[in-house]
Formats: sequence, C-alpha cells, structure tokens
Amino acid sequence: MPHLRPLEARVLRTIRQHKLIAPGSTVVVAVSGGVDSLALLHSLHAIAPRIGCTLHVATLDHGLRGQAGAEDAAFVAAEAERLGLACKLGKRDVPALMQQWEMGTEAAARRARYEFLAEVAQAVGADTVAAAHHADDQAETVLMRLIRGAAMRGLVGMRLSAPLPYAPESGLRLIRPLLGLRRAQLERYAAALDLSPRHDATNDQVNTLRNTARHRLLTSFPQLARHLVQLSTLAQIDEDYFAQEIVRQVGDGFIHSDEGIVFDRVLLAGLPQAFQLRIIANALRRAAPEIEVPFVRIVACCEAIFGGKVGTIVQLEGGWRLQIDYTHAYLRVADTPQEAPLSYPLLASAAAVPVIVPGVTQPPGTAWKLRAQIIDESPQPAPRGAVLAVPVSAAIRLRARRPGDRFAPLGMSGHSRKLKQWMIDHKLPHAVRDHVPLLDIDGQIAAVCWGETWTITDPFRVGGPKADVATHVHFWIEK
Repeated sequence: MPHLRPLEARVLRTIRQHKLIAPGSTVVVAVSGGVDSLALLHSLHAIAPRIGCTLHVATLDHGLRGQAGAEDAAFVAAEAERLGLACKLGKRDVPALMQQWEMGTEAAARRARYEFLAEVAQAVGADTVAAAHHADDQAETVLMRLIRGAAMRGLVGMRLSAPLPYAPESGLRLIRPLLGLRRAQLERYAAALDLSPRHDATNDQVNTLRNTARHRLLTSFPQLARHLVQLSTLAQIDEDYFAQEIVRQVGDGFIHSDEGIVFDRVLLAGLPQAFQLRIIANALRRAAPEIEVPFVRIVACCEAIFGGKVGTIVQLEGGWRLQIDYTHAYLRVADTPQEAPLSYPLLASAAAVPVIVPGVTQPPGTAWKLRAQIIDESPQPAPRGAVLAVPVSAAIRLRARRPGDRFAPLGMSGHSRKLKQWMIDHKLPHAVRDHVPLLDIDGQIAAVCWGETWTITDPFRVGGPKADVATHVHFWIEK
C-alpha cells in the first residue's frame, strides 16, 4: 500500500483507537467542497484500504447561495469521480424550510443537512456518516455555548462519535475523525496535495455568533482555542463519569413514557445536587429533544421539585411545563390532560357511565375497561380491584366526584367524611381529582378507583349491612 502522509496516519490512529469505522462497512462522507471536508475526503480515501471500508460521498446545495451553491455541489461530484467514488448530490430549499420549521438560517440548514445525510446513508446501506469538524470548530462551539450560558454538558462540545442528529431512531452514527486536528494542519495537507478547495464567502461575514467567535474573539486571543479544546476534553471526562454513576445508582432517575416524565421527589432529594441537575436535564432531553432548554430553566425545575409547593408550575420552552405534586413532579406538554402517574386510569368525561354486570364497560375517551364478574364468595388471596356486596337490581355507574360528595371508607365504623378532604389527605394530585373513577351504587359511592388501590366503603363491603340482599361482584380495571 502507498505510504501514508503524517496527517493520514494520525487520522487512521484515531479511527482505530476509538473504533470509529468497522471493517467492511460503508461510510457516507459529508463534503461541502471547502478545505476541511476535502481534507477529510482525501485522508479517508488514502486509509480506506487499510480499514477495509467503502466510501460514498454526499453533498448538499442548501439553496442559500444561488449559482455558487450549485457550483460547489458540481465541484464535489467531480472530485468524487476523480477519486473513483460514488457521489449523491442533493438540494434543499432552506429559506422555505426556515418558515416551515420556524428556525433560523443556521439551524434550518443544519437540520436539512443531517436529514439529507441520513437519507443517503439509509439508501446506500451505511451505518456511519463522517463529518469534517476539527479542533477549531470545537473551540468555536464551546465558546458559543459559554456565551449563551451553557451548563457543564454544553462544554462537552462535539464528540468523536455520536448519534446522527435528527435521526435518533435510525442507529446511524456521526463520526468526526479530524476533531483532534487544527484548521492550519488541514490547510497544509490540502496544499501538499495541490487541492483547490471552494470558498464560501458567507463564512467571512461577521453576522452570526459563530463567525464572530471565529474572526474576532479567537483571532484576538490565539491561545484561547487550545484552552477551549482542553476544557471540552475535561468536561467530557466529568460528564461520562457522572453518567455512569447515575445509571449505577438510580438508573435514569425518572419514569418516561410517550405522555411525559415523572420524577420521584423523595428519590431525587436524597441524591447529590450534581446528580439532581443532570437527571432533570437528561429527562428534558429525552422528553423534548427538539428544544433547547436553558440552564436557568433546569435550575428552576430543580428548585421547584425540592422546594416548590403543591401546584407549582414551571413553564418551559416548546409548550412543556413541570408541575409539582405531593410526592411527584410531572413533566408534560401543557395541554396534556393527565397529571397523575402515567399508568393510573382516569375518566375523560364527568358524565356518569352505566356499568354492565356481569360484563365489560369502557368509559368514553379512555383506553381502559372496567370488568365485572359475579362470584360465589370472596377469592383468596384478595384479587386486584374490589369485591363488593351489590344489592340485586342496583343501579351501578362509574362517575367523577361531585360537589359535596361524602363516603364512608372502611375503618370509620360506618361514619362518613368529605371525599374532597379524603383526596387531600391521601395526596391525590389536585389536577386529577375531578377525573378519578368512582364506583357509584344506587347513588352512593361504593369504591374509589385510584391506581392499583381501591378504597371500599363500609355499606358495600362483603359481610356488611347489605349482605343479606346482595350479590358478590368482583370489579377490576384492564388496560
């Protein structure tokens, strides 16, 4: 095999040391035509035979620079052909996408680019996409995040390998084999190969935060880039340690479903603050990966979880909110009707629903069903749900609470109490109290159906005052 240049040898060592490319795999190489991506393309082309991988070039015209953008794409296609590599050209109307996605130019262009790369990778059977980010890009990224007020995780910057953005379910990886190299090293390598990179004039305009960081701050303080990269490395080491320790001690530290996130306030209160903040931040990223939540909001969530009164709400970006209850905190989109633990059945309507005995009753707008079965005697051990003494020909309904409701739960010698006060004492979330299913028999509350725990009332207990004129009925909820 031909002798490798020093930069190529270094890229090969990085790939092997960190297992960035599997032997026999196909790698999509993102190439814009600039000096960075040309250096990536040519270095990967030089070392591909030693790795045993196949390269496929991809380039995207973002529709932002008119003829210049089209010429850049044509240049990349010609360069790929010269190297004997397949190339996929794409074009997107980023100005239109900015309106559709409600994003700025840079964010919309980034999303369009990664979605295009994901499409190419899936079309050619690749599991890896290579990008030309280098150490100076890393310094710019960390500096921008510092300016915006990032937490420690933001200072991690870019990683050598990470899930491909905007394609979390695809399993595609984004690798950055040049991340340890400076821009000047790539420029010298391109010059040695006599390459003629394209130049994007928009990168010279000091009209974005990144260009300001690049052309004003980093050039004014030449050593700053090196220190920022060092800061990024230290942040990665710390964040990896905390991530491993959190998983080892508490797993995720929260419960996640399609409907939202549930935090156990008691569990989190017993953890170090370094864990608490990271668990909340991880939950926000899991629930809403498309939005960027500022660190001040994460701190606000943390303070509300540990010190907030019941009913406290923290409004977040993207329509999300955190609501505090007695022992739990719930993170959901603001219009989500359910504020209880996500598995608890609730009524969607206040209207009473006749219950079929024996049979199955499904309240309107719910995904759960109430089953009723007549039995000869109470089974042992006690089944889930409740066994009640139901008078013959009784009217049985499922309903929500009403003003003035009273009931006589077991243990009170038949005395009644206000249902509202009982719910408060048992710490039922305020937002769901009007949706908790009540089993009503002949106008009296016979049972409160709260999760796996059914509170039976004295008049309808087996062996109670109605036993002589009643049938034993087993009620339970199925999902």
